[in-house]
Amino acid sequence: MEATFFDVAAANGGRLVYGQWEEGAETVRQRLSPVIKSSSAGEGELNFLEVGKAYEEHSVDGVLHLLLKEAERAGADGRPCCVYGSCYRYFGYHFTRGSAFECALNEGLRGQPLLLLCGLALGDLSELYQGRMLSLMTELMNYHTGVIWFDGERALFQRPAG
Repeated sequence: MEATFFDVAAANGGRLVYGQWEEGAETVRQRLSPVIKSSSAGEGELNFLEVGKAYEEHSVDGVLHLLLKEAERAGADGRPCCVYGSCYRYFGYHFTRGSAFECALNEGLRGQPLLLLCGLALGDLSELYQGRMLSLMTELMNYHTGVIWFDGERALFQRPAG
């Protein structure tokens, strides 16, 4: 999903931003370099944010500050800001903290000119939250503008009701 997201974002001239939680920049760069380099836009620079560190030092405000600066940089260049970040492994069993984080991001970034994709691997989550997946996914959907269900080949976009 992240590769497809960055492929489309790069093809449309977006400022590409990867919000790191646990994985190192070089590992991410190696995994995504074929997609970024094959971009028809010729941009392809992948910018990294240490969101895990910002969260640990300044809570949600630290992460919001980083994301707002990226949106500002992209806007100054007349480009869309496209951010991928996945925090579900970082929060793990602490789903309440994770959903509070997502809710605070939603509030703090409302109306900002950026596209933020929060990746979740349902297989990993279903192991952590056996029997509670539907209620957890419903709660998470409430903090997002929309949900993309992606199976590696096809995607389905849905907006939450209300």
